[in-house]
Amino acid sequence: MLIILLLLRLTAITCHCFSVVVLAYQRPQLLRKLLDDLRAVVIPSNWTSIPLQIYIDQSPNGPDKKVVALAQSFNWGHGKKTVTIRTAHYGLQHQWLHAFPDATPDCCVLILEDDLRLSPLIFIVVDILLKKKVEDRIFGIALQRPQWVIGRSETGRFRRLDRLKEVPAAFLYPSPATWGFLACGLNWAHFVQWSRSFLSLKTHQYALNAITTKWAEERGAMNLISPLMLEFMRHNKLTILWTFFSESTLVNSSDLRYLNDTLVTDTKSLNQLHASLNIVIREYDHCFHMATRKVVIPSDLQCAFKAGEYPNNSQGVLTNHI
Repeated sequence: MLIILLLLRLTAITCHCFSVVVLAYQRPQLLRKLLDDLRAVVIPSNWTSIPLQIYIDQSPNGPDKKVVALAQSFNWGHGKKTVTIRTAHYGLQHQWLHAFPDATPDCCVLILEDDLRLSPLIFIVVDILLKKKVEDRIFGIALQRPQWVIGRSETGRFRRLDRLKEVPAAFLYPSPATWGFLACGLNWAHFVQWSRSFLSLKTHQYALNAITTKWAEERGAMNLISPLMLEFMRHNKLTILWTFFSESTLVNSSDLRYLNDTLVTDTKSLNQLHASLNIVIREYDHCFHMATRKVVIPSDLQCAFKAGEYPNNSQGVLTNHI
């Protein structure tokens, strides 16, 4: 299979400008909840203007009038608000690929799908994370609860990363994150360019010989963004900075089936994150084994786990997914 690789000159996370993007479609009730959460967020004292861009995708019958009205009437008091109605039906994958068209090396954007709920402290955590110096292989920052170990199956599904023992409050891990993803400018621009080249191929193969192959192929056929993220990170040896707040999360789904997590609302929950960022952040490979050097991603992502690495009571309702 032909894989088109870009010669990347990657830069460390530098965020001198920050903005928020909301991807909306035909779900006015869910969009209303997300906008209410945005209205309630705590803004860091050192932040100034925060532009908000709302992209509304069209259905075959045109844009949803209730969604348009909600977006246009929403009062965003922290910066310029722009509402853009797509000229055609983009689908979720292309909504993502067109979410950050003016990506520059010193800008970051928080991309939110319209069915998410937000912690009021989400910007406080973003501010903490952006102050941490990290190396230049960071694709972005995940603000959802971590879930899957990529290369291993458990009872027909993927291993529950959030059930692993001793998961640190902040760590590097190359798993895609689409529930609250902070995209970093230059790497995001490279990702969009790479994705267009990848999608132009006649056939798309994902994570060869890995258990995640079927998952990626299914979601690729559904035109979702997560399998593209996974492949881009694999081929360019990038990773994502993740946060973990035990049973709490900064972002979760508004779908009632997934509302078992508690959104982080207590500033005491940030102490563990502060402590984790004061030491060297651990990096893990696809199997969630600690990397002792630059991660070399094998073509075969099957993972072996030691006895006792997972607690016996690893069952649970899914609260975040990729």
